[in-house]
Amino acid sequence: MSKSFYSTSEVAALFGVNRVTIYRWVKGGKIKAYKIGGHHKVPISEVVSLLRKFGFSELAIHDLCGDLCGNVNNR
Repeated sequence: MSKSFYSTSEVAALFGVNRVTIYRWVKGGKIKAYKIGGHHKVPISEVVSLLRKFGFSELAIHDLCGDLCGNVNNR
């Protein structure tokens, strides 16, 4: 996975949860997403932040999101 935005389905698959759960996280303010053309898109910075909160190692995060992770500030 190496792109700037992820769909709710992609984020759900990454965390092993239902897509509706991602919508709830967005609505509850747990993660930031942008509505583009009727669909919510989650920026890579939010995905990386959430991966860190879930306890993923930096190596695992890099494996998942590729070189774009190097451009994301550590939080």
